[in-house]
Amino acid sequence: MGLPVIMDATPLGGGHGGRGIGAATAGVIEGFAQLPEAERPALLTRVDETVHTGFRRVDLTLGPWRLARAGVPDPRPARRARRALAGHAFEVFHATQPGLEAARGMTCVETCYDLIPLLFPGEYLAGPRRVLERRAYDRYLRRLRHAARVVVNTHAVARDVVNLAGVDGRRVRVVPLAVPPIAESVAEPPAQTDPYILYSGSVEPHKNVGLLVDALGRSRHPALRLRLTGPWSRRRLADLCGRIDAAGLTARVDLMGHVTAPQLAALRKGAVGVAVPSLSEGFGLPVLEAMAAGVPVVCSTAPALVEVSGGACPAVDPHDAGAWADALDALVDDAGARQRLARDGRARAALFAWKATAERLADVYREVMV
Repeated sequence: MGLPVIMDATPLGGGHGGRGIGAATAGVIEGFAQLPEAERPALLTRVDETVHTGFRRVDLTLGPWRLARAGVPDPRPARRARRALAGHAFEVFHATQPGLEAARGMTCVETCYDLIPLLFPGEYLAGPRRVLERRAYDRYLRRLRHAARVVVNTHAVARDVVNLAGVDGRRVRVVPLAVPPIAESVAEPPAQTDPYILYSGSVEPHKNVGLLVDALGRSRHPALRLRLTGPWSRRRLADLCGRIDAAGLTARVDLMGHVTAPQLAALRKGAVGVAVPSLSEGFGLPVLEAMAAGVPVVCSTAPALVEVSGGACPAVDPHDAGAWADALDALVDDAGARQRLARDGRARAALFAWKATAERLADVYREVMV
């Protein structure tokens, strides 16, 4: 038998299964798989999810939520999880996303990846259509304040949960993530002689992708291109396309949309560098992933990104397009600098390991077990 703990692993399914919370959840499970079975939690999973063998699991049946586009939070996962957990003798529930909470009588450990909605309320919580989302987020913040422990992945988010969410700092624990598995590329990088900068991720406002468009327009290299990949909403993509068109850069920006992990690995391999210009992040998996792959990175001065990169890549003001243009041009100009950044990045990424993440989480579980 493992620990009397059950961890929410449902982020492995749904829209975030291969990125963000889903990637973090997969990594944590990978870490626990390296520990003895007695040190592992059980997993709350979707019935169609594939997870490592050697884990106890409790399954939920979750279908698509047809009111998601209307901004109505899906109440089913929380209700079904409470019912499913009520019949088991778990002492601790590890909540890994805002939508699920512990059954009555269970001690709760909450992972908070970031407080982006609080940092940018006008973009994520404002407006009459988001009333229900605001209420749901308020409930989540109350859960953070009452949780036995709140797990964050950087000291930057630890400060946010104390200063913005009102969590008692004595109950906050910093547990870094690690490098997502680097997919083996089955293809060579795209056959193209022009150098390009790669961005992979959403185009939500805090991701600040428009800055890269502005920086590209200021670059000294007219052949430099920007390649964007990721899952995008139509509205956000339309806004970005308008910015690209207004800058006269349509011919130099490749909007590739969602790509597979091997395709992304190939694109990363062929890039002059990877750019992460976010205004705020909770950790910065794309930074660590690129470093582990030996690809130069330029990130913003967002505190979490500076913390994770540890000085192994240039950090540039996310409001200064001119400085970003200079940083990207420097990557194009200096092959020696690219080699140094690749070497330093690999060394930095090697300091993060999923087994260490799991060990720290197990320590948190033991703190709160009665």
